[in-house]
Amino acid sequence: MTRWSAARLLRLGDDALCLGPRDLRHERAPAEIAWCLRLSAVRYGWQLMTTGYVWAADAAPVAGDRVRTAGPPWTVVWATVAMMPVAGWPGRLLSVNVIEPAADKDQPRAGARYLRATDVEVLGELPVAPVFGQHGDAVVEVLTVAHQLTVDEAAVLAGAHSPDADTALDRTWERWLATQPKGAVYAGRGHWGVLAIPGAGAAYSPVGHGLTLVSSLVFKAAGPAAYTVPDDRDEDGRDWVLDQPWCTARDALTSAAMGLGAPEFASDDVAALTAGWRTLRTGT
Repeated sequence: MTRWSAARLLRLGDDALCLGPRDLRHERAPAEIAWCLRLSAVRYGWQLMTTGYVWAADAAPVAGDRVRTAGPPWTVVWATVAMMPVAGWPGRLLSVNVIEPAADKDQPRAGARYLRATDVEVLGELPVAPVFGQHGDAVVEVLTVAHQLTVDEAAVLAGAHSPDADTALDRTWERWLATQPKGAVYAGRGHWGVLAIPGAGAAYSPVGHGLTLVSSLVFKAAGPAAYTVPDDRDEDGRDWVLDQPWCTARDALTSAAMGLGAPEFASDDVAALTAGWRTLRTGT
């Protein structure tokens, strides 16, 4: 049996894109804590959990291994994959048994959908597709392309991206919101370019955190040379934008992830949402 520390469980590298319950923020992790866990907070009754799920990137433990840590970063165990943030790609979805939770004072507030643990046993590895919804396999295919996207591929995506994609995306979001417990709160606001809607229901989108991950992968594929910082940027510099063709390629891939990953909500808009994707993959 191999003993793993929580710090070895997940490698993010120098940059991590983290979606929290109220904001999307870009953070830079110092090199000395590049191996860490960064999982966003949403609410559930952690006290009831004895088993759950952990996302692991790069090297990861296998069935039978124990992951122990005496303090932060703790192992963060999720009660459901529906709201699990995905930090790092490619990665692995692990089923774990909670041996020892962290102290009460170190747990999230009541209602969180995760807990912090100091000792877990890995039960096994699961397919990653369910993290991205009912049609997660299609989203995984988009993520694989985004992860290795070249400038030539970005140009193809940008050139074939449908001018109707924004309105098609908005309609898709509206159809999904109509099925969510608190969807009416967010309806009618215009959702083109939106990556996630926390608070509408049990998931952040029809494809989980898939849109957020696609976007972050395109940013990483583009590299810093493809960023433009507008003169009117805010104090935190959070409004960096991608140059072309990367910017439109990002839109094309997030639209494709929605269209392919949530066809029941995309409905007649699938063609507009996937125009760039189809050209890239099939040339049509």
